[in-house]
Amino acid sequence: MACTPQESVIFAATSIQPTAIKHDVGTLNAMTAFQTDQTKVLSGAGTVGYCFTKPATTNVNCLDVGDGPAMLVRPISVSWAIAANTNGGKSLYRAVSKNGVQISNDEIAAGVNDMQLTYLLSGATSFVDANAVAGQWGTVDAIKLVLTLQPEAGALTTGDRKGTGGQLLTRTVSSTISIRNRKDIRG
Repeated sequence: MACTPQESVIFAATSIQPTAIKHDVGTLNAMTAFQTDQTKVLSGAGTVGYCFTKPATTNVNCLDVGDGPAMLVRPISVSWAIAANTNGGKSLYRAVSKNGVQISNDEIAAGVNDMQLTYLLSGATSFVDANAVAGQWGTVDAIKLVLTLQPEAGALTTGDRKGTGGQLLTRTVSSTISIRNRKDIRG
């Protein structure tokens, strides 16, 4: 996968050399070549490529894509879950798999008691759960993540963990994440 903070593309490498990685145009979602100048038309088809570097001169239009540094990464499978931890509470865990085999399961944040994900389908005005998405995963434009946090026993005293009513303090945090390849960033 090649990506910047603004854009990403998954491609199949056909040749990896010390100074170049070549890919098969049309493989996966890399339908056009990578380039640094968005003003050039490729293959006479009226299409432009993915721009992953900032233009070197002010008269080159890169459509504000590629302002950040580009990175090449090998995609891996990551799953997130809430599970019991060694302190008697719950934590957020991240499991990484490579070639179908789990290679790590790391505790990311203690005190995360619940995680809810909802999805915004293209053209919709409200988020829905995974069951309502069914076979429409290719039309998901955004994800809403909601985490419920509670303090754990350990370094904190009972007074630090419980509110004035004697109940464990609970906080909910949320974030909405836009899926950048689904947004029309080219205007």
